[in-house]
Amino acid sequence: MRLRLLTITAATLLTPHASAQIALSNQDDCANATMDVVGPGFYQASTVGATTGTEGQNEAACDEAGSTAIQNDIWFVYRPSTTGRAVILACGFGPTTGGKVAVWPGTGCPVDGTSIACDGQSCTAQGGGAFIEMPVTFGTSHLIQLGNTVNGGSFNSTIVIIEQLGFNYCTPAVPNSTGDSGTMSVTGSGTVATNDVTLSARNLPPGQFGYFLVSRTQGSVQPPGSQGILCLSGNIGRYNAPAQIFTGPTGTLEIDLGTVPVNPPTAVLPGETWNFQAWYRDEGNTSNFTDAVSVAFQ
Repeated sequence: MRLRLLTITAATLLTPHASAQIALSNQDDCANATMDVVGPGFYQASTVGATTGTEGQNEAACDEAGSTAIQNDIWFVYRPSTTGRAVILACGFGPTTGGKVAVWPGTGCPVDGTSIACDGQSCTAQGGGAFIEMPVTFGTSHLIQLGNTVNGGSFNSTIVIIEQLGFNYCTPAVPNSTGDSGTMSVTGSGTVATNDVTLSARNLPPGQFGYFLVSRTQGSVQPPGSQGILCLSGNIGRYNAPAQIFTGPTGTLEIDLGTVPVNPPTAVLPGETWNFQAWYRDEGNTSNFTDAVSVAFQ
């Protein structure tokens, strides 16, 4: 499944959240058991003064320009808050100190040949750095190794971890008047107590209005007057209050898990699975739907 919402530029992600960064302790030693454990968010990291360890330096997946090394590396642990997909974005380090990131299973020091992902060249347009996209499982930790592609280089920069909650289904949606299929994504935290969930729709007709739908039950039906497929059934809620209606080509809405607008309104509970989709008007006096996302909350 292609991660639709998260594949965007580093500048788009970093600028609005500069004040929300959390400083990492920049653990220089992989064997040290007190390294930071983080979830999704924006983190300030530094390799200034870090040394190059012996762990994770000979991984074939990290071979770039003839070198597998991750110089002046630091370490931290990423523990996903949901089951779905995540992006680790480490871009904008400059052409002489490009960041390089390796992701390893578990929390112990890595064994060569076991990396989940490694990258240090996907952010050329932003000055160098890494863009890693991978599937994640709630509570399953990953060891992150962050360093430089250049021996002796160092940087201070923001590391971004963004999670897409759940899994898309009913995909691709029926194309709309733009020729594209509308796409749905859910970001934030899959932990109910955090109450941090944002719905997003993309690839919609410009200037046409729409709103988001929610239900515990999946479905597949083409309603009268629509060219698209409604992928929900049962008790369907509509986020169609005036402040919740969006206008294409994109739409976003931060929702309250404590008040889901089904009939009667209810709260999301840990262990429940909810499904989300967007409805929108299209040219030619018709309507359409995005694909849908199913999210299992903890």
